[in-house]
Amino acid sequence: MLTGESTRYTHAVIVLDRVRIIEPWPSGVRISHRDDYAGEYVAYGWPGTLSGAQGDAIASAALSLDGTRYGMADYLALMLVRMGARSVRARRRVSSTGRLLPAQFVVEAYRRAGVDLLEGRSQYEATLDDLGNLFLSDSWELRVPAVRFT
Repeated sequence: MLTGESTRYTHAVIVLDRVRIIEPWPSGVRISHRDDYAGEYVAYGWPGTLSGAQGDAIASAALSLDGTRYGMADYLALMLVRMGARSVRARRRVSSTGRLLPAQFVVEAYRRAGVDLLEGRSQYEATLDDLGNLFLSDSWELRVPAVRFT
């Protein structure tokens, strides 16, 4: 993958309710219908210890990121940082919460709601594999590794 990670995952979203998701997109964060992914292989989950209030706080935090976008320059900057480049511009770009790739978006929304998904690591270190590994851990409730949302 362009950012230097090898993963089978391609996207990350936050489930708002039974019908809607909020997802990062190059043009900005958007609310979408879960049926937009009908026919896709989709899995979603959350920490098993998450309270209803925390879930609401995560949804609010994700909605507060409205307008946050990302683009090719963000992927390139992240790749440079992961390769160990000493570029101050690249580090500044990937550490900003003004531009978030999908995994970073999810981690930042949880962080703003007071839930630390990466145990002290910054949001720019988040990868889709990190999220996938969380979903597959015993502490998360995996909802559906299937073709359709249920």
